[in-house]
Amino acid sequence: MKIFLIAILITFSSLSIAQPTWQEATKNWENSPYIQTLPPFCSYLSKKIIVPSKYRNVNWTKKFGQGMTWGNHFCYASAKIPICRSYFGNNRIACLKHQTEGFTYWIEHTGPDFKLLPYLYSGYGDLLNEIGNTNQAIIQYQNSLQKNPRYIKAYKGLINSYIKIGALKEAEATVNTALKIKKTKSLVRQKQKIDKLLSSQ
Repeated sequence: MKIFLIAILITFSSLSIAQPTWQEATKNWENSPYIQTLPPFCSYLSKKIIVPSKYRNVNWTKKFGQGMTWGNHFCYASAKIPICRSYFGNNRIACLKHQTEGFTYWIEHTGPDFKLLPYLYSGYGDLLNEIGNTNQAIIQYQNSLQKNPRYIKAYKGLINSYIKIGALKEAEATVNTALKIKKTKSLVRQKQKIDKLLSSQ
């Protein structure tokens, strides 16, 4: 048994030694299998990205507006975020924090009517939540819902954030609003979780 445990420790030690720094790893983002998970409007980043046929001839600027000009910042960050997740502790957090610029730059350089703003604010909220900055995440989800009051993804992020900080009444009000827009299984589960937490108070 001792020999087995020692072998495991040696294996993990060698893996941690062999792993490059997150700075080095994110420079090599184009060789990451995660680039296939990027939104189709990011496909110009690399010929390695396989785009579904229905998106191959889409004019993204015509579809979403001139704000697409600055989308490369977001696309590069989105390609690197999954690489950040392969790290742990402070390295993971530092890497994820570095990618927030991809969201903030695009948000700050577009106009208030840019069609992808709800998507950007909500995605930024998800990233802030992952970093541990829940209060700032709440602001981004609220920004998203100001732009599109029917954006269910932002509601889900906002509800989870409220639960996280113990703001159960706010979570309850938010989930009730979201359920009136669309009754999804995940929203129903969130509602059940909130009801259970409120009843245990």
